[in-house]
Amino acid sequence: MRLLTRALPLAALCFALAACSGRAAGDPVLAFVPADAPAAYARTARTPPAVLDARLSVADAALPAELERLRTLAGSLDPHAPALARALRAAADEMQGKTTRQLAADAGVKLGGRFAAYLTAGAPVVRFELDDPAAFERALARLSSAAHLPLSNGLAEGVAYRTLALGQTPLRLIAAHDDGQGMLALVPQDLDERALGTVLGAGRGGGLFARLRSVAARDGFVAALRRAVGMDAPKTIEARLDVIAKAAKMPATEVGFVDTGELFRALSAGARSTTRAYAQALGANDEVLGWIASLDEPPCRSDLARVAARVPEVTYAGADREPKVAEANVTVALAPDLTAALAGLATPLPGLAAPLAGGASTAWALPLPQLASMVAAQVEGIALAPFTCPALEPLNVYATLVDTDTLSFTDGAFGFVRGVSVALDALAVKSPGDVSIDARLIVAVSDVDRALAVVRHVLPGARDLDDVPRDGRAHRLPDGLAPQVRGPAFIAASAQAVGVSVGADGDAKLDAAMAAPAGGPGALATWQFDGRTVAGWMRAAVGPLKAVDAALEQRASGASTVGASATVEALAKQYDRLERASGDLRMTPRGLVMTTTVTLR
Repeated sequence: MRLLTRALPLAALCFALAACSGRAAGDPVLAFVPADAPAAYARTARTPPAVLDARLSVADAALPAELERLRTLAGSLDPHAPALARALRAAADEMQGKTTRQLAADAGVKLGGRFAAYLTAGAPVVRFELDDPAAFERALARLSSAAHLPLSNGLAEGVAYRTLALGQTPLRLIAAHDDGQGMLALVPQDLDERALGTVLGAGRGGGLFARLRSVAARDGFVAALRRAVGMDAPKTIEARLDVIAKAAKMPATEVGFVDTGELFRALSAGARSTTRAYAQALGANDEVLGWIASLDEPPCRSDLARVAARVPEVTYAGADREPKVAEANVTVALAPDLTAALAGLATPLPGLAAPLAGGASTAWALPLPQLASMVAAQVEGIALAPFTCPALEPLNVYATLVDTDTLSFTDGAFGFVRGVSVALDALAVKSPGDVSIDARLIVAVSDVDRALAVVRHVLPGARDLDDVPRDGRAHRLPDGLAPQVRGPAFIAASAQAVGVSVGADGDAKLDAAMAAPAGGPGALATWQFDGRTVAGWMRAAVGPLKAVDAALEQRASGASTVGASATVEALAKQYDRLERASGDLRMTPRGLVMTTTVTLR
């Protein structure tokens, strides 16, 4: 009888396994990501070849600048984390002169494969698909040799891994691979075996039988049986990411989030030692280390939960509509009282519904009265219940300063401004007194008379601006009104906006701009630009920036720096590959939402 009672659950479990064997397997990479991870970013599908080719052209153009940044970071780490600095330099040297395809092949990584970057046990983890596990091992060995850092083997919770020690740095790099996947994580030297097993994904991944066997070993056959038949289906990271993708209303293949509540709880719990190790590696002073030590105390836990309730989550969703067209959605969830002031507000700014035509244009709502009221309410809340956590106490002072600054804008000379639109077609600066420009500027205002008075003050020769009709049409300004700017100038006014334009066909362009649709409820900003146009403006600025770099280099006494001119040149190469980029920002009842569209050449 005893044998029968033992056999029945096992038979039922086997039957359930057989019934489930036809179900599609989930994402093999995401299977290792805990559902309660405080932050995660994942590519949930392999990138199609046409999309991959388009992305690689941009990535290859960005590589030189990224290598310079990597070397600069290594230089900043030299004083307090020399071993970590050596590892970064070795990685940069390995990448030098190679394309993204070559780098992936050398590391054995499947280019365009699924991957996930996430936090667990307070440690950052990257997990990805491999094409060649042996090449992955060789890449680790090359890094160890080039950086003169020992590479050793380890075992935690039954999972084998490699460790790259980072000298006196309180961190170590761990790596592992199994079943076509690789992983890397940066963890504290003294991380215990159970936490290390969590980082390595012990008990996760594998086939259905392996996962249920793990449940049975931990919680018994009944728990495994309930899991097998779907009665106790666990919360999964896939389900969490799917909710984000659906909310973004796009077929997202790259999805991510930061859960501030979970993140702060991790910081103030067992992961506190991990946070301290990272801070020490980055050269944090005793004051910062003291803040970290206080995170586990009741006042800090309470204050962090209070902050998390104001901004509970940040999410990202990205999709490739076409091989060269990518869309993205970023949502910052906010407390209802933060969204209420702006979600229903419509700003009468032309160009806020859609970007104005031009090489580059942008429009921003400036609802100063509403912002001032919202900030005042937050400051009052902080005054009534100040933060007591040492790490957050500075917010008590900053809140008062922000309140004062906001009021000064609202009550100041430009307090009547409600939004600004700018469109720029061409810009050439031969000298400070010789500027050739083709542009439009529109300002939404609560008082047109005050706006025209400001223009008269800025341009003393514009005494006749009182006669500008409020018809929204362009009217020629007297020549020589702004002698430092070449080209004809025009002005237009309506009941709620004032606009000016300079350059060829400025009257027609200004008429079109003034007639552009205003923003709907919650609209805060729009923008668009042509990649090569912006790249040209960047290159025009390289010459003057080189002179600035030379002066800064002399002042730095030979220290390694990345000059502004080199950075701008590298950015210009990336912008050359962009045909057009556009986006908008709006406040919804849920929070702040930004959408972008990027089209590659």
